[in-house]
Amino acid sequence: MHFPGILVEEKELMKSKDVEQIKRELEKQGYVIVKEKKEKNLLKVFDDNVVFTCNKDETIFSLSFLSNVIARIVITDKLTTVITFTKRKNTSYTFKIGRIPSLKGIRETYNVSSYELFLERYLEYLSNNNDEEVLNWLRRLMREKKTTESTH
Repeated sequence: MHFPGILVEEKELMKSKDVEQIKRELEKQGYVIVKEKKEKNLLKVFDDNVVFTCNKDETIFSLSFLSNVIARIVITDKLTTVITFTKRKNTSYTFKIGRIPSLKGIRETYNVSSYELFLERYLEYLSNNNDEEVLNWLRRLMREKKTTESTH
């Protein structure tokens, strides 16, 4: 079974034989099993009491503390934007990364104790998997290869 996002509805699992085993495996991989996707879905409550939620379409993710949004992640087909809100200033980071890899990054990084650690790891993941960074790396590799070939 393959699920592109983070939320998995229970009815999707009913198609398999060993539902409990599959649930455990999916949860280990960072998926959240829900009865039904709602407009606001709880993904996690961190040890620092920050609540991590997402909308039904898994395009807007929010980190909230005492009902105040402290960070938001917006995922589109080709871009991911992370916005952090503080009393002093708002900071925005935009990455050229597809929807599926961005969601995979959330699954791989949100299972930590604090929201700060999650954001740090997720931003690092986005930076390392940013399409622009990958393209620049490939360009450097090709230039080096051409240079090496021309010297031999």
